[in-house]
Amino acid sequence: MFTHVSMSLFLPTNVILFYGPCNKAKARVFYGTVILDIHKPTKVKTLYIKVKGKAEASKFPSSFDSEINYSNYPVEEDVLKHKEIIFDHSDDIITMNPGSYEFGFCISFDSKLPETMMSDYGNISYSIKAVLVKCSNLTKKLNKSMPIYVRRLTNRTTDEMYLPRPIEISIKLNDILWVKLNSVSNCYMKGQEVNLVIKVHPICSQTKVRSIIVSIVEYFSIIDPKNLKPLKTQTKIIKSAEKVLDFTPGSIYGSITNAMQLASTASNEDLTGNNNHDFDPVYTDQYISANSKCLKEIAHHICFNIPKSKTLLQHDLSNTIFAVKHRLRFNFMVDNGTKISKITMTIPIYIVPNAFIDDLNDLPSYSSIDLNG
Repeated sequence: MFTHVSMSLFLPTNVILFYGPCNKAKARVFYGTVILDIHKPTKVKTLYIKVKGKAEASKFPSSFDSEINYSNYPVEEDVLKHKEIIFDHSDDIITMNPGSYEFGFCISFDSKLPETMMSDYGNISYSIKAVLVKCSNLTKKLNKSMPIYVRRLTNRTTDEMYLPRPIEISIKLNDILWVKLNSVSNCYMKGQEVNLVIKVHPICSQTKVRSIIVSIVEYFSIIDPKNLKPLKTQTKIIKSAEKVLDFTPGSIYGSITNAMQLASTASNEDLTGNNNHDFDPVYTDQYISANSKCLKEIAHHICFNIPKSKTLLQHDLSNTIFAVKHRLRFNFMVDNGTKISKITMTIPIYIVPNAFIDDLNDLPSYSSIDLNG
């Protein structure tokens, strides 16, 4: 026991953030400080930093295809093992007198590291540990460890780094509805509020939109280590919110009181059906020019928070082990007078680490320069 020595580990940040895919992102340098408080003379040998990363695949659930052979998939794999020596006096033992000592260090992290994640299907975790080895008849070690997190900002569609931009969509769905959607951003942190403004207008005067149900859908893929293609993708609804536009007591729709009740039944649907529209944002004035007059008074606000859970949903990621992406799914419940049908539209959003937004907020301010002197 080190009763007369205490050690602390200071990290300016515990997040390593890569900008772009593995083949384009640059290595990141990680800084930290080890602080030793010595209360009486102590003989020491070595002080070093050890960084580890481990990927673990859990047992695959029955919802994944049973005919796929997962036997070659690694159950456990070390993705990072690094040791950084701060000082080594094994051949010439030194005595540290009472006082406080600070030792800075820096470690370069390869951009090919997979992102941190915790899920029902597997985990990727990283840790950093400072170790002080004391000289005595029985070698003793003092350890101080902390978790660290690897994050990456990559648009899985274009394989480029993504930046926040407003969502502005105008589209005609199935010749039944005109829809206009606006949001301040397509990037959200866990715990952040999503604020959507939706305008809808039935093309046929006899058609009514009873309700709009918005769901965050997560697509979780397990990657084949041989060809880097998805073995299987699992889809689940993370959260849903509902906006009732035309509620008629006693109608077919009137019996549905919980948005999750309807949304959960659609979680395993084939999202490539005829009534589903999956696309990147479209920027057009077609919708506004055709319907600006009749839509001025129809603006519906839907707000909800992204869950903060570490395991319920993941950040967007793509590596050689797992891949995760997210969509906003809009279910428009349409009543044509004889039956209620559902028209679905999905658009991409990105669940990003807090460090990404922090970096954007820390950008330096700029002032105008008078070029005329």
